[in-house]
Amino acid sequence: MRGLVAVHVPALALAGCRLYAGESAWLRCLRTGDRDVHAWVAGTPVDGPRPRPAVRISYRLAEPGFRRRYTGAVITSANVI
Repeated sequence: MRGLVAVHVPALALAGCRLYAGESAWLRCLRTGDRDVHAWVAGTPVDGPRPRPAVRISYRLAEPGFRRRYTGAVITSANVI
């Protein structure tokens, strides 16, 4: 089901994460102000509570890259988020 929204949830944990962000689309969104899907995380959903090594991340158009939610450190890969 690549590219299709399967379900909406308020929060989830993913293992084996791959982070994607398209730079040219990001720059276009900054320039035009349009909203576009240009960044996402792909991984395997984890059953049960969030694993201990998991970190919370966020993505904001104004700041390039995925970042740790509370420290702002840039994340380029993650085993569990």
